[in-house]
Parts: sequence; C-alpha cells; structure tokens
Amino acid sequence: GEIALPGAEVGTGTRLPLPAAFSAGAVPFVGRSGELDRLQSPWKRSVDVSQRRVVFVGGDPGIGKTRLAAEFARHVYDNDDATVLYGRCYEENVLPYQPFVEAIDHYLRNGDPAEARADLVRSGTLLARLVPDIRLRFPDLPEPVRAEPDTERYLMFEAADSLLAGLAKRAPLLIVMDDLHWADRPTLALLTHLARNTEAVPLIVIGTFRVGEVSGDHPLRAAMADLRRDGVADEVVLTGLSEEEVGALIDGTCDLELR
Repeated sequence: GEIALPGAEVGTGTRLPLPAAFSAGAVPFVGRSGELDRLQSPWKRSVDVSQRRVVFVGGDPGIGKTRLAAEFARHVYDNDDATVLYGRCYEENVLPYQPFVEAIDHYLRNGDPAEARADLVRSGTLLARLVPDIRLRFPDLPEPVRAEPDTERYLMFEAADSLLAGLAKRAPLLIVMDDLHWADRPTLALLTHLARNTEAVPLIVIGTFRVGEVSGDHPLRAAMADLRRDGVADEVVLTGLSEEEVGALIDGTCDLELR
C-alpha cells in the first residue's frame, strides 16, 4: 500500500503521498545530471510564471526513462512541496484514458474526501464517466448532464482540466505518464487539451515513450509535433550512460551488496 508522507497540506486536506511507482529504488541513481537539468528548467518556468508544460522523455526500453522521472518527482515533492500524480499506458489498452484514470484515482483515494467531493461537484460530475470508481466512492453525486457525444467529450475534458488545474492552484502539480507509445487517441486528445488550456497554472506533464515504437505516422508523434508548434512542449532523449557513470553505478551496486 501507499504510505502518507509528512509535508505541506494540499488545500484543506492532508498532503497526497507520492505514488507507489516512485518509491526509492534499490539500485543507486547515477549520472543524468544534464537530463535532470532539462526537466528542472521547464519545471521552474512552470512554477515561476504559472505555465503549463509537457516534457516528452524518450529512449530505448530499459534505458532509465521511468527512473529519471521518478528521481525528478521525488526531488520536486521534497523540495518544492509539489503534488505528484502518476499513470501509465498499457499495450493491451483495456481502459480509455488509462493514465488519467490512474492519476485522478490517486487523488480521490488519498486526498481529503470532502475536498475531493467538492472538486467533483464543481467540475460537473462528468468525471464519473472517465474514472469508473467515482460512483463507488461517491454514490450520492448528482447525475452528470447528458449531451451529444462530441459535446459530452468536450465537457468531460473540461471537467478533467478543472480538477487538475484546481490541484495545481493549491500546489505545483507534476503528472508523470509512462509508456505513451501505447497511448490511445483519446488519451492523447485529453493530454493535448490539458496542455493547451489557457488558464495559467503551475502544471507540468512528463510523458515517457520508446523512441523506436513511435514512427512518423504514430499518433504520439503527431501530438508531440502539435504541442511543440504551440510552444508548450519539450523533448528529452536518453542515451546510454558514460563510462564514468557506469563505473559509479557498479560501485554503488557493490556497496549495497556488501552491506
């Protein structure tokens, strides 16, 4: 289970714990100072001027994309009192909007229940169609309004944005979305909507992906190009560790085994 950590409050409730995916790893984290700086720069800009940003972190399988995001998440959680959410995509794509469902569910499970209910009511309760567990946790929520499918999808996107922007107004918000090369088109559409919204809040999304699985006509590639044109996205591509960094990793791993 997830353990609540001490820290600042989020709104009127207890501060959210870090997602379980970001528990400290046994293998030491070495190197990547340049890549961490390339995450820190848009994060600082987002916090300083209340700006939405997306940073796409690419690389080969196993090269350390998720670990880099985890180290950065722990850093901003500890040093900037950030709220951190996490979700990932899956190859089988069982549930639409999966990373958003997981990220929002973390807040609903660990946040203050009264505050979460107020957030859902404020957003028009349409999130109950995005996150299946909402109805189980808050069975007394009013039924969301019905509309034409396109209108309903737009209202649902606005509801998700309202909830996440509300969290970002209470504390800088970092959302990590893993394995975006498996993202379905609805997930990418919602990510684009979130990044393009003009309401100024300190919100940054780090999205990891496998470079080799994102060809020229891949929907993620198109979304990345659109957001870069809009000036709200950056891309970081990981390569292998240097000889010195590999040596430091081996030394750190040996130290752990000798303890």
